[in-house]
Amino acid sequence: MSPMNGLVVSSQLWHALSRNPSESFSTVAVLPAPVAMLFWVWVFGSLGAFIYRRVKRPNPTPDDDLAAEVDIDIDIAAAVDADQPTAPIIDPNSGRTGLFAPKQVAASPPSPKRIPVADALTGIAMPSGLAPSVDPTRAIPDPFRVSFLTRDADAAAVGSAIGDELERLGFVLSSTSETVLRARKGDIDITVTLYPEPWTATRGLDRVFPIATQGSVGLEFST
Repeated sequence: MSPMNGLVVSSQLWHALSRNPSESFSTVAVLPAPVAMLFWVWVFGSLGAFIYRRVKRPNPTPDDDLAAEVDIDIDIAAAVDADQPTAPIIDPNSGRTGLFAPKQVAASPPSPKRIPVADALTGIAMPSGLAPSVDPTRAIPDPFRVSFLTRDADAAAVGSAIGDELERLGFVLSSTSETVLRARKGDIDITVTLYPEPWTATRGLDRVFPIATQGSVGLEFST
């Protein structure tokens, strides 16, 4: 029997079984012997396989049920996360700040207000005979940069004495170089620069100590 004829016979048999089970056996009876034998082998083989799977299948335990629930919860959570829109990536090096800052980027905190040197050093007693150095070329002195000169002590003695005085006022000191000291107290941040030869010190084209003479020591506070 060709494969096509086998398909036709199987189709007729299926329709017969679907219409009326009582007629199915009479339909099988009129089939050729080889076909009927194959049919009954298929029926009993399928029934045996079904019974075998039912008997051998292990009963689910509470732990198996819990593990299945956990797997389902994880899959649902992953699907929900995948549906969430991702936030746009903002360049942290953007030059826009303040009210012009890009969205979802917190504006940089404002810089602490600059404090005049006189207010930052309230209560200081200048050691080593240090006196203010006045720049005759400036009509209005810079309140955030103040200079002092002395001829009563050398640079090492001036530096040691000013460090002691700043610590007495409660400043935390840290040297950034041999002649530069940083003093911090709360919001106050002062840079102290020592000039062993102030008469040679320049800033750009200007002299830092216009009235300094040889043998003097200079000291500058800036905030």
